[in-house]
Amino acid sequence: METNAVTQYRSDRRTLVDNILEVKNFTRDITILVNEYEDSWVEDAKELADALSPLTRTKLDSEYLSQLSLLNLSGKDLTMSAIPAGMSLLKGLRVLRLESNMLESLPDEFGELRLRTLDLSENKFTRLPASVTKMSSLKGLYVERNELKALPNEISKLINLEVLKMRMNKVKALPEGITSLASLRVLDLSDNKISNVPKSIRKLKDHLEVLHLQNNCIKRLPKGFASLVNLRRLVIDGDLHAHAEVVALRKLRTFVTSIY
Repeated sequence: METNAVTQYRSDRRTLVDNILEVKNFTRDITILVNEYEDSWVEDAKELADALSPLTRTKLDSEYLSQLSLLNLSGKDLTMSAIPAGMSLLKGLRVLRLESNMLESLPDEFGELRLRTLDLSENKFTRLPASVTKMSSLKGLYVERNELKALPNEISKLINLEVLKMRMNKVKALPEGITSLASLRVLDLSDNKISNVPKSIRKLKDHLEVLHLQNNCIKRLPKGFASLVNLRRLVIDGDLHAHAEVVALRKLRTFVTSIY
């Protein structure tokens, strides 16, 4: 019995040491990344200086990392290899800004983050990373000015998403999954190569208030488009202004405030 107890103790101790080292290594890496650029900033972290100075501490208290709620690493020409392992340790992170970098993908562990806002604009993405579709708590997703050619149907898993902005990409078609985003209020699809709007877009009628469709290849709007009774702002190409579905919307003046 004593031998088993000693063995278990040693095993638990090794696990504890490994966990401490993991936190220390991540904190060291994120410290280097943040401090390398003077204009990088973080907010809402209790005694952040202590959390980002593990080499001066004999014991690292990971609660500091868990309290970090916003991290801005935009405009640093980052690639995925520059992102430190251990981002999933940031349990309290709610806003992550990675716009204006050189990212083509994201680590799988990003899917463990409980983000509410993620900005991936102005990067090199040709597809939406699988880890993003696992962020069920996400409310705002910004992927503007990338090289996206399609959206995965798994985007339907973002059940809390309220804002999706993906203008200036190369998307040709929309997956049915996008019309399952029942909480969506703002949808910006402008400056893509979309030729058809799915009929199922009417499923968004309960919450959709803003819809941008201009500068695409859309020749007609689907039947049932006028079901979007809560639409307050619609931006479309000029040759669609006289479309029957738009005319029907314009009669709902309480809901439609401007059409360009």
